Amino acid sequence: MSKEIKTWSDDVKVGIWDDQWDLTLYDDKAILHMPYVKWTNNSGSLASHTTRFSADDNIYKKFAKIAKQEAEDGEDYTDAIQELIWDY
Repeated sequence: MSKEIKTWSDDVKVGIWDDQWDLTLYDDKAILHMPYVKWTNNSGSLASHTTRFSADDNIYKKFAKIAKQEAEDGEDYTDAIQELIWDY
């Protein structure tokens, strides 16, 4: 059973919709839920894409490092997480 370590989320504008992304860090994986516009013919609808990162992935290690730093500093590093997932 995976142990949840930290969840980050923030608002994001997706086409005409206001939604949010979220990233949950577990001790053995990270799960990212990212909204997007799904187009079918000429009609767009709000959808969500889920990405799983294993503990062996370099980006997971960066998430874990930020979580550790956040706990040590008592600060909110959501912006740092957002930069990582936007660059992914």
